[in-house]
Amino acid sequence: MKITQHSLRRFGALALGAGMIAVTVMAGGKAQAIATTGAIDLRISAGIDDAEQRGRTRMSMTSTDLEMSTDSSTVQIVGLRYPGIAVPVGATITEAWLQFVVDETSSSASALSIYGHAVDNSAAFSTAPSDLSLRASTAAAAAWSPPAWTAIDAAGAGERTSSLLSVIQEIVSRPGWVPGNAISLLVAGTGTRTARAYESDPTKTPLLHVAYTTKPEPPAPVPTVPVTTVPVTTVPVTTVPVTTVPVAT
Repeated sequence: MKITQHSLRRFGALALGAGMIAVTVMAGGKAQAIATTGAIDLRISAGIDDAEQRGRTRMSMTSTDLEMSTDSSTVQIVGLRYPGIAVPVGATITEAWLQFVVDETSSSASALSIYGHAVDNSAAFSTAPSDLSLRASTAAAAAWSPPAWTAIDAAGAGERTSSLLSVIQEIVSRPGWVPGNAISLLVAGTGTRTARAYESDPTKTPLLHVAYTTKPEPPAPVPTVPVTTVPVTTVPVTTVPVTTVPVAT
């Protein structure tokens, strides 16, 4: 069901916070939930949550930009970690993507792959050698060939990734997923696209957008009230004789 302003007015809706809306319809005079939707938009909010692995082992946690995925002649992996992903257990992901802000212009061909850290709750990045490449990766990955980045601080469709729906769905479908866990995304490939990092401008860090739906809660069972049978006592009826009194005329 597509949720529109018209449908909200027609059926009624309850705002639940954090972009969530519970939609109800009336059936037989009773309100029944049919869908809950939600959306999350999170930026990298700490310097430790964006990182680069340069070459096979060397980690960088303080760069002012994120080069995806070649820095000069060095091929690297970019890691982005988002704590506090409040996607409910059992949710179906309907949208997911990353939005970058341009730090340096580039027009050379670029072919990138974005995958996730395949754990229930992704640990913080560290300076340990090969921290990013040693992380287990999701089976799902998104291919992205961004167009030329021609303007500093641009943040439009050209700087938005292809859909990451399957990547995020795989992570939140894990048996140990709990709302509020952290998700890490890793970017690798060829070519160069350079985005803002936290150390450059905290207001222009990579933004993760996730939208989802959840199944409605089943209705609560109606309690059964035991019925007590009360015996009925039959009372005998006594017939009273009627005496006719003559009326004088």
